[in-house]
Amino acid sequence: MTVLMSGFEPFNHDTRNPSEEVLKQLPDMLNGHSLIKVVLPVVYERAYEVLKPLIVDHQPDIIVLLGLAAGRQGVSVERIAINCMDGALADNHGTCHRHQAIIPNGPDGLFTTYPLDRLMPRAKEAKLPITLSNTAGTFVCNETMYRVLYETQKSTKKTYAGFIHLPYLDDQVNDEKTPSMNLETIKDTLLWILHELLDEYQNGGHND
Repeated sequence: MTVLMSGFEPFNHDTRNPSEEVLKQLPDMLNGHSLIKVVLPVVYERAYEVLKPLIVDHQPDIIVLLGLAAGRQGVSVERIAINCMDGALADNHGTCHRHQAIIPNGPDGLFTTYPLDRLMPRAKEAKLPITLSNTAGTFVCNETMYRVLYETQKSTKKTYAGFIHLPYLDDQVNDEKTPSMNLETIKDTLLWILHELLDEYQNGGHND
């Protein structure tokens, strides 16, 4: 089996991105399964353009998209991507979309194909810092998630695909008000999620 995992480059005033940093810490193999890793630009459309050839070439069974959500308390698994680009800030190429569809006439929203009804109760039982989020925002993270789900759900191949938002790293914040997490905890939490998704996929779990 093959897992494709992506992170994002730094954005805005940040010099580091937790999603990029954690990719460096993850192995290339997980229990004999390949883990393909890529860092994406924080640029509308371009992020998916970088990702798409990897999806075509590797035909991953599981796709895990990672990004930063400043202010989040822990690791957030996104339930849905919406067909809207509406960022108050410009992307790293200076583009700012307002009230614009990602794919004209596409579905209003697309749900992750992760088995959430089994994943989330197990995370709670394991007392892991994982929460379920109902908004991936309207910026490049949401746009990339939407495009990936739109394309993979047209295929006959079963693919677990979704987005996971991460908080700031501890060494990125200088105050007690901004939530953060140490890199090792983020890594261990993501490894737990990956192992759960691999087990579900191998055991023939249905998509939710």
